[in-house]
Amino acid sequence: MSDKPPVIILIVSKSFGEVDWILPVLVNLQQQQPEWRIVTLFGHKLIYDYLVLNTALYAEFKKISSLNIVPQEIGSLFRDEIEPDQVKLILKDYNEDQYCPFKTDVEQQCPHALVVSYPHSNHIFSNRETDTLRHCANPDAYSSHDIFLLCSDHDIPYWSAYVDIAKIRTFGYPRYDRWWMDRLLNAPGLAETPEYRRARQAGKVFFYISRGAHSVYLSRNDYEYLLRSTLEEVLRHEEALLIIKAHPRQDMDELKRILNDYDSSRWLVSGLHLMQLAALADVVISGWSSGILDALAVNKPVIEFWRFSGKDPDCRIAPDGRPTTIYRELGLARPAETREELAGLISEALRDPDALPWQLQRQAFARCCRTVDNASAAVAAGLLEEVQRKQTAHREAAANPAPAGLIEAMIEYTAELVDRDREEQAGQWLDFMITQFPDDPQVLNNYGVFAFNRGDFAGAVDSLSRSLNFAPDYQEAAVNLVHMLLALERPDEATEVLVTFYRNAAGSGPRTSFILALREQVDADAFALIQGRIGALGGER
Repeated sequence: MSDKPPVIILIVSKSFGEVDWILPVLVNLQQQQPEWRIVTLFGHKLIYDYLVLNTALYAEFKKISSLNIVPQEIGSLFRDEIEPDQVKLILKDYNEDQYCPFKTDVEQQCPHALVVSYPHSNHIFSNRETDTLRHCANPDAYSSHDIFLLCSDHDIPYWSAYVDIAKIRTFGYPRYDRWWMDRLLNAPGLAETPEYRRARQAGKVFFYISRGAHSVYLSRNDYEYLLRSTLEEVLRHEEALLIIKAHPRQDMDELKRILNDYDSSRWLVSGLHLMQLAALADVVISGWSSGILDALAVNKPVIEFWRFSGKDPDCRIAPDGRPTTIYRELGLARPAETREELAGLISEALRDPDALPWQLQRQAFARCCRTVDNASAAVAAGLLEEVQRKQTAHREAAANPAPAGLIEAMIEYTAELVDRDREEQAGQWLDFMITQFPDDPQVLNNYGVFAFNRGDFAGAVDSLSRSLNFAPDYQEAAVNLVHMLLALERPDEATEVLVTFYRNAAGSGPRTSFILALREQVDADAFALIQGRIGALGGER
């Protein structure tokens, strides 16, 4: 048994926004379990570099993450730094696992860890008052996890179509804990930034949360119309300063091309945190963005200035049939689609930022987003409780193995049900078995085969990989996994499984048996690939 400290692995696959969402929780986890170690895996180094530029977040992040690596360093992580059994908790954003295979690699190497997914944006996705719950036909196909974290009950109807509703937990918005907001708004060095100094010198400060042109969300013409209209309406106010926060994936060259047509002493593009910038402003103008919530968190009037393409997959439909957004629907933003509408709302906000319409925004924010006090501590405590529950279940399963022959008999019975075209019952039995015996290689192997046959390819690969993690010499699971990966046109991963099993097989007998079993499963072209790869091993035979 290792005497090394327990480990939390944070996987940041696409955007430093994933850190922004979870960071208050990590701070609380470290406070509640100070001996635990936090390791962060960045999908690529650029994400880490962007995080470093966001000074307030990075200052907090570097206090808690003991090691920051990229996917190429996973091997050395488990060889030199930590042991798989140390990992108690894996945190990852809800992006498709299939396109980030390092996620499943980590999960497979740490099968006893609690895996938690979360959406990396504070975006509100649905309205619990009007939307109906839906059934997720294929949970875990997109992202495999034990727990799915949400900020608000409002979002459950939307996510119920994508994840198993039984796994959803809501604790509130960690980002809007008062203690966390105070840390960001009083961050050391903030008062020395150009944004802070220029805002204090300006007559009025406007904050614009921008989004770039997009093939689905926003046409190039509409993008330029929104940006130029905002600039021209703001800059006509004497001594006004416009601070712009660009979307992380926005084309900065295109943005600056437009901005260069205007007096550069009246605007600046900032990399500071959304909440810090909103706090400096008198009025916030936003595109379709969760930044609206950051502005409301610091009690600013918010105008949502946006034009709809008609192709937005997550736009809402108003009773009159027109597209709208969830922020307008919930009363979180005053809507504008034309320059004239924007001008009118700016004048209202400047005249009286505490008038009833702006107060109603703040009330809507309190109703939708401030559901608990200190949500980050609640999330941390809830996750630690789930970790303890999973670890206890694992210990009990190890101490009380299934009676000899029981699992084999149940597997045999499910096979009979399949033969009799009673697949629904077979699936129910396998679901029961995977719940009762989550670490059993035979159960995982059979569950994987069944999942593959019903089209759950991600679930099948995950289940078979876990089977091999528990039993690296389990030939049937290795053969099935190689076969499936080849069928899914993932030859590099199939080759990796093939070579690993072949190298670990003791003696020529098991190796020969493995190759013969593969020949029975795959077609001639695939078997020729296998023979070539094994032949390349040469002296390793």
